[in-house]
Amino acid sequence: MRGGQRGTLLLAALVSIAITLSVLHNTGVGVPAEGLILQAIDPLRSTLTSVASGASAALTDLQTFGELREENSGLRAELSELRGQVARLSNAAHENGILREALNYLNEHPELQLVTARIVGRDSLDVLDTIVIDRGASSGIRAGMAVVANGGLVGRITRVTHATADVLPVHSPQSTVSVLAQGTEVTADGTLDGTDSGELIMRHIDADDPLEVGNFVMTSGLGGSLPRGIPVGRVLAIEISPASVLRQALVQPLVEPEHLDVLQVIRGQTASP
Repeated sequence: MRGGQRGTLLLAALVSIAITLSVLHNTGVGVPAEGLILQAIDPLRSTLTSVASGASAALTDLQTFGELREENSGLRAELSELRGQVARLSNAAHENGILREALNYLNEHPELQLVTARIVGRDSLDVLDTIVIDRGASSGIRAGMAVVANGGLVGRITRVTHATADVLPVHSPQSTVSVLAQGTEVTADGTLDGTDSGELIMRHIDADDPLEVGNFVMTSGLGGSLPRGIPVGRVLAIEISPASVLRQALVQPLVEPEHLDVLQVIRGQTASP
């Protein structure tokens, strides 16, 4: 039998006994029996007292539990707010770091006319993986201009409106860039193509051109669309096909566009004095 049911039955029994004792006492015929009855029900009273004490303690524990639950809920809300503040501070620090790197790149290349822009959209449904920036014709942006971030090539401008522009990332399967792999003394020429998997492949490398894993890959400037010397990545692996005299290499990009917030458009280059 549960504690609550047992307590109820004991209480009912004591009430019945109390009524009986009252009747016997008032009539005067039950005085001797009254003592015997009180002696008999003494364990019953003790049990009821214990049950009542347990119920009181349970109620106290329940009240304390409610208070602790309310306090815990408040602490969770404070923790959530603190986490939000940490995330906001972390994002601000990350953005400030990117802006500092952009400024450093500008200082290191005073001959380049750079326009800083923010990414305001990404067309993930587009097979070109187009990036949309918040600078356009009003800022002197034109199609074909190179786009860089943190000193590395991001891609090139493909379409311009008055206030925005579309960037074709270098990893897009529609992107092809003339590049060279810089060795210790000589270079290997080729073209850098994006792929459907997002990898960068340097193709059309002459078999006689020196090429090693770890070589820097940069724009060659051929074709005139992109300035020469913009870093693109490093050679990760070299593939040699028995069916061709040409080689190709897997290139690790220096910049991952999907992690960018701020970038720069090379609007022009100051003529050397």
